[in-house]
Amino acid sequence: MSENWDSYRKKIIGLGENSSRKSYFPELQEKLEEIETSRNNLQAIIDNSNDGIVIHNTKGKVLFLNNKANHLFNLSAFNQEKFNVTEISHKSMDTKKLFEIWETAMTGIPQLIEWTISPCGQKNVVDVQISINKTVWYGKKALIAIIRDFSERKKYEKELIIAKEKAEESDRLKSAFLANMSHEIRTPMNGILGYTELLRDLGVSPLQNNYLDIIEKSGQRLLGLINDLIDISKIESNQVTINNTETVLSEEMKTIYNLFVNEAAKKNNVLTLNIVPTAKHLLIIIDKLKLHSILTNLIKNSIKFTKDGFIEFGISSIDRNIHFYVKDTGCGIPKDKQHFIFERFRQVDISIERNYDGAGLGLAIVKSYTLLLGGSLSLESDENTGSTFYINLPLNLAKVDILRKNIYKT
Repeated sequence: MSENWDSYRKKIIGLGENSSRKSYFPELQEKLEEIETSRNNLQAIIDNSNDGIVIHNTKGKVLFLNNKANHLFNLSAFNQEKFNVTEISHKSMDTKKLFEIWETAMTGIPQLIEWTISPCGQKNVVDVQISINKTVWYGKKALIAIIRDFSERKKYEKELIIAKEKAEESDRLKSAFLANMSHEIRTPMNGILGYTELLRDLGVSPLQNNYLDIIEKSGQRLLGLINDLIDISKIESNQVTINNTETVLSEEMKTIYNLFVNEAAKKNNVLTLNIVPTAKHLLIIIDKLKLHSILTNLIKNSIKFTKDGFIEFGISSIDRNIHFYVKDTGCGIPKDKQHFIFERFRQVDISIERNYDGAGLGLAIVKSYTLLLGGSLSLESDENTGSTFYINLPLNLAKVDILRKNIYKT
């Protein structure tokens, strides 16, 4: 670069700096000094850049490189004039692809690539990121490459990927363990609850009956926790399958109502079921067990956090989706806590002295099953006022119902 500049400088001045003709062009000399100062400043910036800068022709012959590129390529003892950038590409890289990239860059489309180089005279490899653009060098078309060494970043990325894979494997093993242990615990627990009912049938005293109530309630609570652990474990280990069947929607809703009406009454709550007329005899295709789990978890949640109030659930409307809701007059959820309540093991009150039992899995299951069924969910809640959960699931009519609709139209 300096040799080319000196030749141009001499042509501009005439006979060089020692020439007596220099004094005849004072303005030109002043401008030349300004250009030289600007050039030296630019050269200092280029040489102190943390990125390698290389200018070469379309064949790869180097026309200019800065100090960082010189160090990166290890060219201290190499003839730079004969150096070609393709020579330092690692053997695993396809140099034909490099020429294709250069041709594209020459059309004016900047190129950004990741490449692996092998510095001259060294066995190690360096991962680099190269930005390639077209330029003009002393009146001729050329390419400028900005080369950044990102070997360390690449190393960290690999370590992060390995750590992520280990964490995911650990999570899968944990989920498999929970599913297996949950199964092993659920089987004897069903036996305990079954024999509790048999003891009642044999006839027991009021005090013994009270003890049996405690055993049964504790067993049901533990069984519910085990079922939630099995569900969340299957979800996290991607073992959940969708099993769609024909379902009369109103009958399923009435079954859920009958399941909880007495439980709600024990806390002086009134449970009501509301189904819009267009949904009362609707035959749809859906995974009934997943729908049952979504609604029962929401209703159990409402009963848990409501006392001396009312709980209403049902279907508000039908269009392309079925719009379910569960509404209560319970304690509500503070605004600053609503963003995480659908996460597993998260509860509004996490203190040991909290007033409500549960492991914080119900709403996580609701969210997962809703998304698996292709739906969406939302929440409206005010502290000390109550909460309303909205579930929207795609409407998939059974063939019989479609035929019935067509008959009505004719």
